Formats: sequence, structure tokens, C-alpha cells
Amino acid sequence: MCACYIIHNIIYLYIYIYIQVATGNELLLFSMELLFSLVCVQGFGVFEHPQEPDDETRPSIWRLAMTRLLMRFPGVELIDLAQGLLGAWSPKPTRLLTLNLPTLRAQLREHQISKELPKRSAIGKGSDGSWKTSPLKEYPTAMNRALAFSFCQWFHAHPSCADEDMDPDFYARCCSMISRAFGTTIGPD
Repeated sequence: MCACYIIHNIIYLYIYIYIQVATGNELLLFSMELLFSLVCVQGFGVFEHPQEPDDETRPSIWRLAMTRLLMRFPGVELIDLAQGLLGAWSPKPTRLLTLNLPTLRAQLREHQISKELPKRSAIGKGSDGSWKTSPLKEYPTAMNRALAFSFCQWFHAHPSCADEDMDPDFYARCCSMISRAFGTTIGPD
């Protein structure tokens, strides 16, 4: 094999990894900026990420200074849950950072569909060659329902928010993003 070919592939791999990390960082920073903005206007929000690992040498967004700062605001709560109790096919330990959603913890408990965690693992590839983590990209239906109930309760408690005027261009853009056609396949990780 040509050394140039090997070097080319190594460079390509590093660029790919860099783009993945940069995209993840950009999404994290956008989410945090949005939550800080919602704190300022007394809105509500949820941020989801895997639970903080027990091993303190492993990285976690829950150890970042900006996340720790956000946790100090009134109305911010951490909720640890296992998506497997809500219908995910593996335990999937998850942490939610919630803002002004005091009923969400109870809603998640109420919507549990299992008393025991599934024993399956989401590590590696399945027999069909797909990553076992792929189906876990989507929240289980019971979790979505618990989130929706909690959001609706917030809106019922804050009816004046529904009366606010919305920028028509923003509303049109949101409407253009509504999708009513859903596929049956899950994209790659």
C-alpha cells in the first residue's frame, strides 16, 4: 500500500473526527445559550444528555462550568432516569436538566411502562451490521408523552404566553419545518 494513500486516509479520519467534535460543541453551546435565554425570560426548557459517569476521569457535559452555572438558577432541576423504564430497549441512563417544569419528574414516573430495566446492551453492532445505539436516538413514546404533558401543564399555567404576538416570518419558517411524513428507517450514527 502506498504511504500517500495511508497518510491521506489518516488525514481524512482526523478531519472527520474534528468536524464531528466541532458540530457537537456547536450544538451544546447553542443549547446552553438557549437555556440561559429561557432563564432570563422565565420560560421552560429541557436539555438531555447521558448521565454523568461515575469515573471522574471520563468527560461529561455535567462537569462543565457553564452547566454547573446553569444548575444554580431558580427553577432548574436535574432528573436522572433510565429510558428503558419508558420503553427503550436498553437501560439508557439519562440525565435531564429542566427549567421551570416542576411536574416533569412525576410525569416520567407516571408514564413508566416497565418496573424492571431491560437487560439488553446497546454496545457494538447487531447481527444486521447496524449500530445497536441507532434505535436509541429517538426517545421512547412514553417519554415523549411525559414531556408533552409537562409542557402542556406549563402552557396552561402561563396562558398569557399564548397571547403574545409572534413574528410572522419566524412563524412561517417554523410552519415550513413541520413534517408529517415519517420513514421507517433510522439513519446512521
